[in-house]
Amino acid sequence: MRGIPGLVNRRRVTTAVVVVATGSVATVAVAAGPVIYSEYTTGGDREARVVQDDGSDAPLPIDVAGAAVSPDGRRIAQTTIRTSPKSDDRFESSLRVTAGDGTAPVTLVQHSTSSGGGRLKIVAGTPVWSPDSTKVLVYRTEIGGRGAARTVRVVCAVDAGTCADAGTITAGLGSGAETATLRTLGDADGSPFGGDVVAWQQTDGPIVRDALRDRTALTRVRCGTTPGSAKAPTIRLRGLDGSAFGAPVALRGLRSGDALDPSTAGALAVPGGTLLVDLPGASVRTGRLRCSGRSATATRRSTIGTARVRLHAGGRTVSLPTPPGLRKGDGLRLVGTDDGGAVLISATVEAGEERLYCDEFGRRTGKVRDCGDAYTDSYGFDRGDDRPLRVWRYVAGPAPRFERVTTARRSALRTLQEATEFTVASGDAVLAVTDGAIERVPLDGGAPTTVARGRGISLDLGSW
Repeated sequence: MRGIPGLVNRRRVTTAVVVVATGSVATVAVAAGPVIYSEYTTGGDREARVVQDDGSDAPLPIDVAGAAVSPDGRRIAQTTIRTSPKSDDRFESSLRVTAGDGTAPVTLVQHSTSSGGGRLKIVAGTPVWSPDSTKVLVYRTEIGGRGAARTVRVVCAVDAGTCADAGTITAGLGSGAETATLRTLGDADGSPFGGDVVAWQQTDGPIVRDALRDRTALTRVRCGTTPGSAKAPTIRLRGLDGSAFGAPVALRGLRSGDALDPSTAGALAVPGGTLLVDLPGASVRTGRLRCSGRSATATRRSTIGTARVRLHAGGRTVSLPTPPGLRKGDGLRLVGTDDGGAVLISATVEAGEERLYCDEFGRRTGKVRDCGDAYTDSYGFDRGDDRPLRVWRYVAGPAPRFERVTTARRSALRTLQEATEFTVASGDAVLAVTDGAIERVPLDGGAPTTVARGRGISLDLGSW
């Protein structure tokens, strides 16, 4: 559970406003509604905060574990968890929705449960809004007395104040279920696949992902053998109700923890369907497994290939033309725009030769038990930032495609190249998280401006 800050740290913030000349008229462009982020306080805890359109910045309540701004920018959905003031053994968790400025809170789901025995019920995860801002989805984790657990999706109609279960995503985890279940709800790596719902399309409804399928992990491989090449891991996307979305769609990319690296695979809902990017030709080749003492090592090299861009609509998936200027080996990041569109940003993919260290293997059988969580070092291939960053804008219509953005300043491209996270901003711009700041980055020729500054700043609240 997220630590409770011992010190409220007032922010040093520059108003998120930039004046852009349009002919003889100057217009003011600001962030698209409130911006939620987190930072480290001087006490070492993570503090969740919100920046308003006027540049004012304030902490969210200390019980907030996850939060999301509605697409229309008018409301904020928050999952909360805290220790009961009556007993340290009792936890209170909830889903509440407030106005964009934090006023008028309404609680839609609430659970009070004891860790001393019986079944725990905890509302957790980052809320996901429907495109029309009328519904919100969260997760409820239920943990039994013997560790058996399940995680249930809950969809709430905000104005009506009603909620209903929408299927189970985790069941019967057994021993260690508390840790395993709660970790599935996070977005700590900024990946679009850190949670179960990856997009919410107006027609198809919520789109969810299945478990990661990875045949490159070294599991039960005998010492001295060479596993060879295998295709990179995949996930499958499907509609929550199954009917409108059609057949599941597979995305392939490089692994990052328990998910796919967001620069190698992604999904974004747009009015005409769901945009998909991945690396269909990505593969991983593992060299000879060498064992000594209680450890095993191997070298592994990733091949990226050329990224693919597709549009899924009406139950069908069609390939879009390759964005002009896209190069082999480039990764891609999908970012939404406030008009419901999208931009593509090229990304450097950390790939090449690496060395794996596996701590557990059977001495009698000589087989590695599990190298799925092996740590790596010594990247032998680093493309670095020698390739110029490129940006493309999505053009909908009878011939959907991505067109190259040529109006962005060098300073804007440089900021995007240094960024680790992205989200929507108003106008022809995106919000980008760099080292210690959130920047509004215009694509129409304006200069980047600072929305917020902080230590270890992130769009993720780091709740678990």
